[in-house]
Amino acid sequence: MSPENTNEDAALELPSESAGDAGPENQVGATAAQLARQILANHRISLGSRHPSGVQDNATPDREIAATARGEQAARSSYGAAPGGTVALDRRMLQAILKLAETYSFHITELAGGSHSAGSRHYAGIALDVGRINGSRVSAGNPHWRAFIQKGRSLGATQTLGPGDPGHSTHIHLAWPRATTPSGDAALPESASEAVDMEEAVCCEAEDGDPDAPGSAEEQLESVLAVLEGERARLSIVGRSLLPEEQARMDAVTAAAFHVREALTALSGPDRLS
Repeated sequence: MSPENTNEDAALELPSESAGDAGPENQVGATAAQLARQILANHRISLGSRHPSGVQDNATPDREIAATARGEQAARSSYGAAPGGTVALDRRMLQAILKLAETYSFHITELAGGSHSAGSRHYAGIALDVGRINGSRVSAGNPHWRAFIQKGRSLGATQTLGPGDPGHSTHIHLAWPRATTPSGDAALPESASEAVDMEEAVCCEAEDGDPDAPGSAEEQLESVLAVLEGERARLSIVGRSLLPEEQARMDAVTAAAFHVREALTALSGPDRLS
């Protein structure tokens, strides 16, 4: 079994699974720690042990779920736009992961870790990214991704992105509403969060692209940056004042380009983009 397809890691100091943790019948009313232990024991759920960007830290999905299983908060990354610190992973999301595993096997590439757009729901512990479904990489040709997203919606996800959405050609993003998150992060009203969600859509691939895709992490980031710069140029030459939705997209693209540059700097040093 490859490292990508196992949740076993002696260094994580995982708690022993109690008899009361196993089985979907125990998901309702279970604590976050109990749900996390069920996730660790589920062979259909694979947890990433590295960030697709190549940055190494303690905020990878395997370590975040292990910490939650111990009754601790999950670590957040401290590079790029990531805020650092810790956050509680939301029970709704953990329950949804287990429900999705009743139908699919899948690989989670990010939870609260990684560098995403400012204000991303990842940082609130209410978002996950999936890079493989039933053993196949997420792509427009994967026959399962649409049904997987629909299942996520039925389980309460209100932000669902995948192939066909900007920056999500290689992964699925599912996120739950902010208002009831127990993480302690300030909730944004939906009107204010729309701009954040747009930025999430256009820049997410900079961090969450498939780590096994052709080309190095730097090459993938440079490709995303080129797309963003092209979009900025297109919006800059319309020859008139931008409409509100165009200005919102310009702002999101500009912010996304900044975060991609930050990620490239983290990978290659401050002189990389000079």
